[in-house]
Amino acid sequence: MEAIDVYKLLYQAVFGVGHILGENALDRLQEEVKGLKLDTQPEEPLTEDVSPDGTTIRVNLRPFIKEGLYLNSLYLAMKSSRTDGDTANLLRYWEAFTELVNSGKVKLDKDQVQAVTNRIGPANCPTLHHSEAYRRAYAPSYRVVQRKAFEDMFRQAEA
Repeated sequence: MEAIDVYKLLYQAVFGVGHILGENALDRLQEEVKGLKLDTQPEEPLTEDVSPDGTTIRVNLRPFIKEGLYLNSLYLAMKSSRTDGDTANLLRYWEAFTELVNSGKVKLDKDQVQAVTNRIGPANCPTLHHSEAYRRAYAPSYRVVQRKAFEDMFRQAEA
């Protein structure tokens, strides 16, 4: 995990999935699943916490599909997870992270952290992509949702 991957995680904790919920989001989700190699990342969990309080999660698509869960239900969970977020919160999270790196409590390249800081600016906070190293190591394929929306959708699907 590189500094840009930490930023992406923090971004997702604050803004959720909103940046990919535009037109054709369900079609894009279905296309992504069609291209997945289900045998990669065999230890990948179904969900991972994104926010510190566990209210926002990543739903990893490979185990999702292996468990026979429905993409339409995931899409509905995504839609009901839309949040406006707050740039000020993201900047506070990023500042706390940079302090951990600068103090040596988190071992990451300080130049990488500064490069991301320069890129996000004081109020810009763009959506950024995972680093190439992260993509090679983990082949990430997931959707970000609110835990409650995920649990509610799948409770309804089981009924």
